[in-house]
Amino acid sequence: MNETPSEIRKASQLARKRQYQFSEELKKKGQEVVDNLGKKKGFVIISRPYNGCDPGLNLDIVEKMRELGMLAIPMDFLDLDPSLISQDYPNMYWAYGQKILAAARVIKETDNLYPIYITNFGCGPDSFISKYFAEEM
Repeated sequence: MNETPSEIRKASQLARKRQYQFSEELKKKGQEVVDNLGKKKGFVIISRPYNGCDPGLNLDIVEKMRELGMLAIPMDFLDLDPSLISQDYPNMYWAYGQKILAAARVIKETDNLYPIYITNFGCGPDSFISKYFAEEM
């Protein structure tokens, strides 16, 4: 690479800015979807990205849901505030654990939203997070 440290810094700052803008657009679109549900049900895919976004790992659940007329909403489309979780789970230092528990609260507080929790592991952090998730719901 022939880029200077200054060019690398600028590129990194631009990438963070674009990622933030993208995340905000997802939340905006998610709110539109939730606002337009009416009496229909929305099913939020709760997962880590590598599980929820990979049709091989999640057994193509989104397509199967679509075939059944079900609306799948990725967890990242919700406006989540993981900092609220730290009050009740002060030792939840796994970032995705915080997001998953924040999603549980949003789903619980929102009419017509239901979770579909996808995990490929029953050990490590997921063994704790899934238990806490069930308690939140």
